[in-house]
Amino acid sequence: MDVALIFFVLSSISALAPGSLFGLATFSHKLGLYDVQGPIPVVKNVFIPPDAEETLPIELEDVMPLLQFLAPVCSS
Repeated sequence: MDVALIFFVLSSISALAPGSLFGLATFSHKLGLYDVQGPIPVVKNVFIPPDAEETLPIELEDVMPLLQFLAPVCSS
């Protein structure tokens, strides 16, 4: 991953007020949803079928519940 991108993401998160919620998702031929609340971040990938037009064949809530996806910003 590009160091400038990592710096941008970390700077953006640190600019949020304590208690704000954030989520990290990536996409290309697959959608990656990150659970960053545990001791080790976990990514759950959903592959995007080439013929998918507007919707995925699975609900994102079934991949990762919203409260697991959104993490609170802690003050430090």
